Amino acid sequence: MGDETASQRARHTHDLCRADERQAVHRDCRRGRKQIQQGLFRLAGGIFLAVAWAARAEEPVHFSHKRHAPLKIECQYCHATVETEEKASFPAVGKCMTCHRAVKKDSREIQRLAALGDKARPFPSHQVYTIADFVFFSHARHRKAGIDCAYCHGAVAEREVITKEVPTTMKNCVDCHKARLASQDCHICHELGQ
Repeated sequence: MGDETASQRARHTHDLCRADERQAVHRDCRRGRKQIQQGLFRLAGGIFLAVAWAARAEEPVHFSHKRHAPLKIECQYCHATVETEEKASFPAVGKCMTCHRAVKKDSREIQRLAALGDKARPFPSHQVYTIADFVFFSHARHRKAGIDCAYCHGAVAEREVITKEVPTTMKNCVDCHKARLASQDCHICHELGQ
């Protein structure tokens, strides 16, 4: 360093200062990245909790398929349009009260149900199974083809609370169509030319 000129010494000192500044900037960047990562992690956690909460939303009145299945009540008794229409209907309170005017009529749950009125349709408060707007699905067509409700909806008769057990994905539908030698033409499920 003895041979260095004054300008070289100044530049060397300047470089050292700049190195400290660069380290400080890098440290700030790392800290910023870490804060962003933590924020994204918290956001993802919040979204997960919100979705989990929504999926577990309670019905206004609890209904247990597990308690009703041993009574040998057919699916179409409550879901009357499952054999005839695109969508399976859900019963009005009056349908439930056909039995519950006499059966368990003093239970708090049945009293809550009766208080809604015969025409009320409290089920479902949220849809468990949904399909995209651009997909056509007919319950009637599938029932006529002999597809059992449990094939798509899982073991509903064994459940206290219904959750999505079978994903409503194109892959699942196509796999089923292949296995049953059903049509795989796009227009069967999708309205083309939209």
